[in-house]
Amino acid sequence: MAMSQNAKKTTKKEPLKTNQVLEAEGYGSKFAKVAAEANNEERAADRKMSVRFTK
Repeated sequence: MAMSQNAKKTTKKEPLKTNQVLEAEGYGSKFAKVAAEANNEERAADRKMSVRFTK
């Protein structure tokens, strides 16, 4: 968890450039806890993604 918090702080200070993003994947359908029929606001809280980037 500490590493993800550090990454979060770093990307807020220094925005990522397009060439730094190696891959990104959304996990909404795999781990969703909110029904697909829920409104957009409810579904937004349930969105998960993974991003891999370089310095």
